[in-house]
Amino acid sequence: IQFTCELAQAAQEIHEQGLVHGHIDSRAILFKGEEPRLAGYVPKAIDQLQKNQTSAGRMVAEAYYVAPEQLSASSTVDHRADIYALSLILFEMVTGQRPFNASNPLQAAMQRLQENPPAPRSLNPQISPLLEAAILKGLQKDPKNRFQKVAAFNEALQNSSGVGKK
Repeated sequence: IQFTCELAQAAQEIHEQGLVHGHIDSRAILFKGEEPRLAGYVPKAIDQLQKNQTSAGRMVAEAYYVAPEQLSASSTVDHRADIYALSLILFEMVTGQRPFNASNPLQAAMQRLQENPPAPRSLNPQISPLLEAAILKGLQKDPKNRFQKVAAFNEALQNSSGVGKK
């Protein structure tokens, strides 16, 4: 939880500048000693993220970590996509598995659009109800139903575990 709070603080600093990271995934987490760092932030790439692919045809962002609105060219992507990605990463860390498991990224994307994630406590009963509620709120399909600010997500995580603010 502390790890995710530190990443959320990094995302908040980006959001306070009126920007969005837009492609937080496991590859965007680096370490300086034991402290996590959020890397891979390229401001000009955000608007193009939904359509961009590498020369090998892969999406710029790891498909398992993109928010539902990033899967549709007609949707607006904002800072709440970062909250979704952080919630996915936290889900994976506390349960040991991704909420949407599929044999390929396209199937995982379809699951994300059509299904709700399993309750984290069904996979790890040691997760507190407050932590589960925070994760599930961060994973809402509709961005309007997620935390509206990463600071609120961070606060919910801290309240779920007693993690102190930095």
